[in-house]
Amino acid sequence: WRRPDTARVEAFRRTTGDPRSEAHENFAREWPVPPGAATTFRWTSGADTELLGLATGVRYRIAGPMSRDGPSPGWAAEEARRMAAAAQPAIWLVASHYFEGTPRDELQPLIAALGAAGLEVVQERRGGRDAVALRVERIVRSGRPARQ
Repeated sequence: WRRPDTARVEAFRRTTGDPRSEAHENFAREWPVPPGAATTFRWTSGADTELLGLATGVRYRIAGPMSRDGPSPGWAAEEARRMAAAAQPAIWLVASHYFEGTPRDELQPLIAALGAAGLEVVQERRGGRDAVALRVERIVRSGRPARQ
């Protein structure tokens, strides 16, 4: 906190703060997610790369129905593709407010897509009821994750 990275925080704010941004948590998408949709939601600083998640496409409303029943078609596959490309051999995935244990759980299709992309969740850390951090690693031919 002595030298906060205000430029990085401002970049995140600009990207996620507008509800018309596909990175906004409540962005409603009425179309499938095409491959490469989130190429700009990536920051590199030295050896570190951060991927900002592409919105699932579901708009939640306090009063009234959600805009759709689940993530936009192609969302999980696109996010898994991005994560597989960034995993060297591992990444951390941080998620919150994903309706765990309900039919609306958006994390489950993402985990399935990660498996299809050759990645596996190897560690889980909980931050209360609504937040989780998952360490995801490449699976090598032996069936075991690659280790650094």
